[in-house]
Amino acid sequence: MSKPVVAVVGFNGNLGRPIVNALTSHLFRNNFSLPVRVITRDSSKVKEDEYPASDVKFYEAHDLDTYVKALTGVNAVLDVRAVAALADLSLIEAAKKAGVTLYSPSDYGVDYYKAGEFRTLFKRKLDSAAHAKALGLQVVQFHTGFFLEGALKAVPKLIFVDPTNKTANYPGDGSQEVTFTSLRNIGQAVAGVLSHPFNEIPEQVYIGGDIRSIKETVQTYEQVTEISLQHQSKSVEDFVKVAQDHAAKGTLLAGFQDVLLALAVSTNSANFSDRVSNKLANPGDLFEWDTVSKIAPTLLSQK
Repeated sequence: MSKPVVAVVGFNGNLGRPIVNALTSHLFRNNFSLPVRVITRDSSKVKEDEYPASDVKFYEAHDLDTYVKALTGVNAVLDVRAVAALADLSLIEAAKKAGVTLYSPSDYGVDYYKAGEFRTLFKRKLDSAAHAKALGLQVVQFHTGFFLEGALKAVPKLIFVDPTNKTANYPGDGSQEVTFTSLRNIGQAVAGVLSHPFNEIPEQVYIGGDIRSIKETVQTYEQVTEISLQHQSKSVEDFVKVAQDHAAKGTLLAGFQDVLLALAVSTNSANFSDRVSNKLANPGDLFEWDTVSKIAPTLLSQK
């Protein structure tokens, strides 16, 4: 097989740039046919001189016809659009019409196949994968756990920390493990996986930059910030009840973080220790995995 042409759909969120950066980096660029195609709904938000034209070509597309035009000649589509955009399935239909082989839906998080009663929150992601498979596309779903940068700094609730009240609330002794992956590593892992022949890539790919216990993560946070937290034990049922209350009120989206915590502690949906695909994602240890301990000092010192 000749080197694949890759399209990244969605560029202005968390993952567009890290993935494009990895695909065009010295580690992986020779595995792909450049330029990478970046497809966005609004090209006015893109600086086209951000990358050499030989590395990246930008397209503006928003419906079946414009998607088909942008995807003709593409082998793999990486969909990293926001969840709201997934209600429209025209991108997937265009991929089929344009002759694309592989489609990767906008996943990159917990294993929502274990979401149980909260599965409806992930319906658009599930529908995207199902629709692509029904059309005969090869589907590859990337699960990465919690974004390392977001969990440590922007949303410390995801490491069970409440900075305002200086508490850490977690189930039991905090020995349960959670997966964290940095945005940089997610991009590199995606590029690493797509460097393999497509017929060797499984449908479910689990990436784990760092898999560590809740308590260890909280302790690292305390050491770096020099904030002493009051550790409080909550039952798994307590976490689930908060998420169930959101479901009952119809506020699952607003309570998304609470749902993630409930899933993490009740279903192990954020612990990939028994199924991590890091050797597939990082062939020959081409890059270094970012860890909580490595990233926290720099990240938490930023204002």
